[in-house]
Amino acid sequence: MTSFELRKHLEELLAAISIDRVLPKYIFILARGYQQISQELIELLHTRNRTIFSKKQQFTQDKFLEIRKQSDTFPLGHIFHEGITLKQTLQRVRGAFEDVEDRAVRELAEQAESFYEAAERYARSGSDESFAELLIEAGHLYPTLIAFRHLFSTMRQMLAQNDEVGQGQGQLSLFFKHSRSFGAVVGKLASLERAYHELCRLTDVSCEKQALRVVKIETGGLDAGGLWVSVVGEARIIDMLGALIGRYALFLFRRLATVDPETLISDRVLANQSLVNLMDELERVGFRTLLSDESTLQKSALVLRRDFVTLLAGEPSVQVNDECFEVDQPAWPAYITESLRLLPKYNTVVQLNEQVG
Repeated sequence: MTSFELRKHLEELLAAISIDRVLPKYIFILARGYQQISQELIELLHTRNRTIFSKKQQFTQDKFLEIRKQSDTFPLGHIFHEGITLKQTLQRVRGAFEDVEDRAVRELAEQAESFYEAAERYARSGSDESFAELLIEAGHLYPTLIAFRHLFSTMRQMLAQNDEVGQGQGQLSLFFKHSRSFGAVVGKLASLERAYHELCRLTDVSCEKQALRVVKIETGGLDAGGLWVSVVGEARIIDMLGALIGRYALFLFRRLATVDPETLISDRVLANQSLVNLMDELERVGFRTLLSDESTLQKSALVLRRDFVTLLAGEPSVQVNDECFEVDQPAWPAYITESLRLLPKYNTVVQLNEQVG
């Protein structure tokens, strides 16, 4: 597992237990009530005067009803929805860590499950006994939530990028879920750099002054797979590069993720789409004067076609910065097979051209 994936899991967990959500607020109200009731009961046990005992007993009962009324102001449907979200998030995280010790996450998951079951019992019966059980579960769960929120926040900060992006620069983060082999990783890195250089050449941006700089490279290993690469370069070029990769992913995923041979992609369609994407992005970032030179644009589009095919071949899922592009899982085999068929052809053409030139 790469730190990119780990950070994603941490962000999902933090979002599920954020103080802005209804469920954590609800748990807090119940946990605070549990603490107050527990303190009153302890004092009640140590009371020897019957009059004072009777008063404290009535006060404790009134406090219990007050907490119950306060909890009933929360929207029950929202509570259960967020409870299910939390359980599902914890289940996904435990699945990601199935090969390692997950005692900490397991503890949180078990307590969340116990609280959810207590909430269901209270929703069905509405009795004081079931509400008292819910208070106890909240009293156990809330301290764990607080501890994990601090832990996850600290871990996320430790994994955050420390590299500062200079003035006029931009950062691009790419995560490929399925890269495993050394050749695939090296090929994607080389294609990323070539595409950046081609955009710099086309827009007359100096590659020497605005070199593509690697910030982070991680792989999940041969068994786990996954490649995370983060690079920094000239802001407009990086902006275009990320947008073009995303647009190319959408196009390839839509056209290749099918078993119907009549919808498979042709060289001409692929080249035309590459040209359209390039022209749109040049206009968007402000290089409008280049749009009149169609011959140069066509040549650049063909170069970029090769590099983006290399980046996306065999990758039914790619994340570009915070945006995820993914083929529907049943269509993964079809996409992987058809996209890899494109790879040798374009690589061969490139090698012949480079040898001649």
